[in-house]
Amino acid sequence: MNEPHPLAVVRPTFVPPAAPAATVDLRQVAQDAKPVLLDLWGAIRFRQWWILGAGLAAAVLAAVFTLLMQPQYRSTALVLFEAGGKSRVVSIEEVYGGLGSNRETSTNQLEFLKSRDVSMRVIRKLELTRHPDFDPTRPGPLSWLGRSLRAIGVLPEREPLAAEWVDGIVLDRFQQRLQVEPVRQSQLVRITFESSDRQLAARVANEIATAYIQADLDARFNVTERANEWLNSRVAFLKSKLDAAESELQSYRERQGLVDTKSLSQGGTGKQLDELNQRLVEARVRRTMAEQAFNQVRPGSPNLSQVPAIVNHPAVQRARTTEIEAARRFNDASARYGSSHPAYRTAEQELRVARETAEREVETVAASIRKEFEAARAAEASLEQTLSTTRVSVQGINRKEIQQSALEREVDVNRQLYNLFLSRQRETSAASTFQSSPARLIDPAVAALRPFSPNTPLVTAGALVAALLLSALTVALLHRLDDKLKRADDVEAQVGSPLIVAVPKLADTDVPHAHRMMVDLPSSHFAETIRSISSAVQLMSLDAGRRVLLVTSAAPGEGKSTIASNLALLHARLGRTLLIEADLRRPVTATRLGLQEDLPGLTDFVAGTRPPAECVHTLDYSSLFVMPCGQLMPNAAELFGTQAFGEALKSLSASYDHVIIDAAPVRPVSDALLLSRHATGVVFVAASDSTPAPLVRWAIQRLNGAGARLFGVVLNRYDLDRAEKYYGEYASYSDYATSVKPPRVADGP
Repeated sequence: MNEPHPLAVVRPTFVPPAAPAATVDLRQVAQDAKPVLLDLWGAIRFRQWWILGAGLAAAVLAAVFTLLMQPQYRSTALVLFEAGGKSRVVSIEEVYGGLGSNRETSTNQLEFLKSRDVSMRVIRKLELTRHPDFDPTRPGPLSWLGRSLRAIGVLPEREPLAAEWVDGIVLDRFQQRLQVEPVRQSQLVRITFESSDRQLAARVANEIATAYIQADLDARFNVTERANEWLNSRVAFLKSKLDAAESELQSYRERQGLVDTKSLSQGGTGKQLDELNQRLVEARVRRTMAEQAFNQVRPGSPNLSQVPAIVNHPAVQRARTTEIEAARRFNDASARYGSSHPAYRTAEQELRVARETAEREVETVAASIRKEFEAARAAEASLEQTLSTTRVSVQGINRKEIQQSALEREVDVNRQLYNLFLSRQRETSAASTFQSSPARLIDPAVAALRPFSPNTPLVTAGALVAALLLSALTVALLHRLDDKLKRADDVEAQVGSPLIVAVPKLADTDVPHAHRMMVDLPSSHFAETIRSISSAVQLMSLDAGRRVLLVTSAAPGEGKSTIASNLALLHARLGRTLLIEADLRRPVTATRLGLQEDLPGLTDFVAGTRPPAECVHTLDYSSLFVMPCGQLMPNAAELFGTQAFGEALKSLSASYDHVIIDAAPVRPVSDALLLSRHATGVVFVAASDSTPAPLVRWAIQRLNGAGARLFGVVLNRYDLDRAEKYYGEYASYSDYATSVKPPRVADGP
């Protein structure tokens, strides 16, 4: 029989046991029930002091900034636009598209108030080009920097500003401080101006109203003057044209021997022709309406009873009403009596008579409609013949009247134009010396007693609220973008694997002896969580013939060795337990448990260079057996994949009740994947607030792909104080775990 080579690589012989029956996962239910907003609220609560500090810092900076700012004052004047009372010169302006009549508060007036003309009038009157708020030549806060750069030649010398540039800059600054807004549903307008000089703010608001009134009066006066000059020339031209048209009309009448034909057109033959036309139109309308009704009741037309003209006729409606009543009585009699009953026969006779009467009424109305159509057509024909005769006699007069009408129209047009322009010319001349005011100042602006800007309390409160909101949003965003496992519920929500327990973060004073916490502090919360891991592992491996537990993690430094050491110390109290240090790259377990370095161990035992008794070591303070890593190997995967390793682990598991393997992390090497084939189950350790969830998912997927049975995930270094502040959970559990000291279990052999 051929024996396999001790270092030959074999396929995994471990078949994972069947998964336990499905149970209700309370943690998953709790996770599903917890809203996302509560998660964000927990993140904000945890960073509440940072958020509050950012808000207070922003409020202080805003308060200091506003206190250093120059105060600004605001004054408002109220102007009423006059809807009526304008001089007639406004109507003259309509001739060539000037200002309209009956001007009301509109966009045009508001824009006129803010126009360059009005603003420049105020600027020149108040000499604002020399005021500190508007003078562009006045040195600014950083002017010393410009002078220094020009002195050393970095910047060229600045040329003096031209007058038009100065006016433009002053105008821009002036209009930025000016606000003109109408009062809704009124003829009132508010004129508001802002300035660091409270007296100047009131003066400018009042001067804007005065300048607008004066500018409007000047504009209308100029328009009136131009209209007066133009009207004088037009009146003279229209007078000569009217005289020529009247002379030509009179000459034509004399040549044709005509008198005033207007009286002729209104009486005699002309009046008769108009009356005949009107009567003919009315006759045609009557004939059209009668023809429409006739087309529906022509002889032989079916369904006369459905023609609207017949149906709506009063006689037909009365007959139909009688028929309906007779039908109702007949229906009642037929329902109560038989066909041989006198009441039934009487009702039947009444119904028959009513129907015959209705049919006769329909025929009668149809006959009357036909007669009405014939009469209307005859009347129309008679009027057409009479009108034709009268039209021939009138046409002779119309031929002469056409030319006369054209001449009369020319005279009328010229006379109307002449009278219109003559009237406007006289009105314009009379009104040129008087102009009514388009608006009046009803509430002059007064100097403000206190500045409106900066509003230090409002700005400070706004900065505080904005900073708090921005900080809270930043914290919430960073929290949502952070994919690390921060709380216990994240294991199942983001990784999809069951959580065994969350191991609390150790205090700084407990870190040096973290690997032996089960011995040094058996009543601590940390020790209680190790017991929870042991209970879970035992429950999930009840059906296993041998209990080989593999402890690994996704990346180095997540505390897997600490969990493995304390779990082994706990199991040592329950039976013979062996802790194997299988992390051949960075072995730390044996030395931190108190063993010397360079002791023979796993590699020596598998290679057969040392007997088992020399590779397994005991501790002074516990019954735990420890197998160090032994001599380090350049490629540990070759060792774990051999048949010799499998046989060695099988012999060890037969000698001990529990075998716990501290394996290397999954991400850097594949040692844990090879070791998982020989283990009853795997406990995966992930560091809280350190290990990204995608990395944990990837590592667990690799273990599952290698055929490992995952007992669950242990979330290590879980900050319970932070969890209590963050989510309001685990606080009572921590107090309960540390309030009762568990009985000390005697060490095993």
